[in-house]
Amino acid sequence: MAVVAFIEPSNVSAATLQYAAWAANTLGQSLTLVVVIDVGDNDATFAYEALAGMNAREDMYRELINSDRPEDTGAENAAIETVQSAARMARELGVERVRTFVSLDPLVYFIEHSTSSDDLLVFGRNDAGDTHPDKKLDEVLHVRKRAMLLVPESFSEPNSWLIALDGGPSSGRTVDYLINNPLVRDVPGLAAIVGADSQHRIHFRDAVKHLQSAGYNITPHELQGGVDDVLAAVMTVSPVDLLVMGAFGQGRFRSLFERSTTSRLLGSFSGPVLVARA
Repeated sequence: MAVVAFIEPSNVSAATLQYAAWAANTLGQSLTLVVVIDVGDNDATFAYEALAGMNAREDMYRELINSDRPEDTGAENAAIETVQSAARMARELGVERVRTFVSLDPLVYFIEHSTSSDDLLVFGRNDAGDTHPDKKLDEVLHVRKRAMLLVPESFSEPNSWLIALDGGPSSGRTVDYLINNPLVRDVPGLAAIVGADSQHRIHFRDAVKHLQSAGYNITPHELQGGVDDVLAAVMTVSPVDLLVMGAFGQGRFRSLFERSTTSRLLGSFSGPVLVARA
């Protein structure tokens, strides 16, 4: 497993790095920093480790790459500089194991073929506090079997969180992810279910018990009403720093996830969102 942070070319987001470093340090995992240059229909695939801070070895590696690609574009040079700068910042934030990559593959292709289902992927949220969709992020969210941390433009270490569970099959996978990846285990949390289905409520209570048995300090809330409105109301009454959600298109939260970043809930929530999928 690794924490994999995606950095925009020529734009090292301090908040994205800070959240990625926080996740890597909390989970005790390595951090991989990636810049993806999407060249569209270009047939050439260009992916390599940037070897940040390796000096002579880095120059030798660049020479090897250039032997296969005679013309190194300005975008590629900027991407190399971006990940190297990000790696230096990550090490200053206490991350000991840092890798850097640059790729010309499309973002979704890179995620599907170059990351593992065990990895935690970190992306900047351009839609936080906005009702307009982030198209690229919307496409990324539909990649199956990937856990993602979607972060805002400013960093604040989470001191509270809310998990929305529907009591269906996806709830168990979300709980399994949290138990196996204790990113927020030491942070007080709330668990909410919306709806009157008695079987789903039983599953919800079991899920809460499993989290509590795993060391989570979590308070359950069983609620009625529309998903968007109820969860937004919960966060108004009990503000949280981080929102945890599970798989797309499952149970009562189906409409919420299908709207993805355009939903009122995600659009109005300005903090980080953990999409936890085991």
